[in-house]
Amino acid sequence: MPSHDDYVNTEERQYISKYLRGVVDGDTRYKIMSLVRELGASHLMGYLLTAMIHAEGSEAASKIGMLREYNYKEAEELINKILSKIKL
Repeated sequence: MPSHDDYVNTEERQYISKYLRGVVDGDTRYKIMSLVRELGASHLMGYLLTAMIHAEGSEAASKIGMLREYNYKEAEELINKILSKIKL
């Protein structure tokens, strides 16, 4: 993943945006990748993974319950709200 310094460099940003483009534009994909990196490599994520494993029932039961009850539309709206506030 490109560094923030690479991304804010106007010469490099045009290429980064071009090659990250897909279903969404390259800027949005860069924001998503940055958010995922922060969530996946943080102390909070380690805590959340530990809490899920030691919650009631097995990990498989937790996944089944989450898939059955989770409101993905609300999560998508929240992610879009968070991404819109990220300033590059």
